[in-house]
Amino acid sequence: MPNQTPKNIYEFVVHPWRTVEKQILALRDFDWNKLPQTAQYETLHTYAELLAGYVEHPPLADPSWKLDKAVIGLIDPARIEQFFHTPEDAAIVNDVLFQLKHTIAVTVTDGTEELYRVSRMEKIFLGQVAEYDTASFVYSLRQGLNADDLPAYRAMIIPYLQIEDIQRRKQFTWLEALIFILLLQMVWHRFRTLIDAEQEFLLQRYVYRSIVLGIPVRDAITDALYESPSWFDYVSLDDFYHRVIENNQERIPLSLTEEKEVLLPAVMKMYYAKAGDKDADPLMQNTFAKEIYQDMPGHGAFEVWLVEVLYIVTHLRHGSLIDQIAAAEPTELDLIDQDLVNLFQWFFDKKNWPKIATYFQTGKARFPVTVFLEKCMDIYELKTDGAVQKFLDFTEFLHREGVLESGEDIIEFHEKDAAFHWSPLVTG
Repeated sequence: MPNQTPKNIYEFVVHPWRTVEKQILALRDFDWNKLPQTAQYETLHTYAELLAGYVEHPPLADPSWKLDKAVIGLIDPARIEQFFHTPEDAAIVNDVLFQLKHTIAVTVTDGTEELYRVSRMEKIFLGQVAEYDTASFVYSLRQGLNADDLPAYRAMIIPYLQIEDIQRRKQFTWLEALIFILLLQMVWHRFRTLIDAEQEFLLQRYVYRSIVLGIPVRDAITDALYESPSWFDYVSLDDFYHRVIENNQERIPLSLTEEKEVLLPAVMKMYYAKAGDKDADPLMQNTFAKEIYQDMPGHGAFEVWLVEVLYIVTHLRHGSLIDQIAAAEPTELDLIDQDLVNLFQWFFDKKNWPKIATYFQTGKARFPVTVFLEKCMDIYELKTDGAVQKFLDFTEFLHREGVLESGEDIIEFHEKDAAFHWSPLVTG
């Protein structure tokens, strides 16, 4: 039996990809002739050749490569190194064989796995099947990724991921870690097709760990934004994603040895305090991550993961995770929509407000400032102190820049209900 001792999930993926790739190629090129000609060694050699051929010539243009790379990255390079030194050790051979067999079942597949029906997968998932082939199980999970059965799989997986113990879980066996990656891949795949509540759940509970496990989270969010049918949907969706992810409930490890963890919003608060108006600057993000993890073993991987989180959150904050919504042959309405997108991207961050003023001061604006303010009313609700303060500050800025006349206010205070409301300038 392979070694199934649980480990911290980070320990499975903290090694660099290059180390795994190098060991797979070395396993293929190992001097197999010096070993007894047993079926076990022959199978291991075959697996090594099959997997080495894949990592040596990966289909970089195929979106599935990122998913496969995350799975292959689970292979333990240290265990392969142990095999090189003691290939006669049955426990080591079983471990390496087990990892390669299941990795191949998910990625390049040798055709020996059975494709389970969704109904059988559900019974396995619920613990109602005593015996089943684990390689066929993970193979079926991957095959379900691009099948019509994806919604049925999600209906099983999302409630499982919502269990508090699963969200807090840190210790996994190697096979459990592989299955966990596959489950996350299935729910993030075609993220744009999830309902709002499901998207909100993933953004609140599974952003950081998904990034750690190689899930292309940024691609999933970007893909959803690109699918926005209009500027209004794009701005609303970007704002929704940003608000949700800013309240993410995941704990970011600051040290594995001391098990120090901090909630993601607290990490973002630390970062914003340091970065100021340079929060979207890649250099600032890398510097911050290096300072956080400078004394931590395996700090390189943790820096990469944190920088990716910082990139996603700050670019959602500025509305710049994607550059624009593409239009093949832009009409005047398309150009107006694109201008509105640009204005909202600038509006997210106060340091870009001068660009808004310039747009309305040059005489080339395609619409008056009141049109933009009306769109703000459609998107923003004056229910939080943050929103109110932002529009008070924006009013003051537009007065100062001469875009609005003195006395023209965006919002106004009503004593009747002791609340702020949009002014007649906006409501028309």
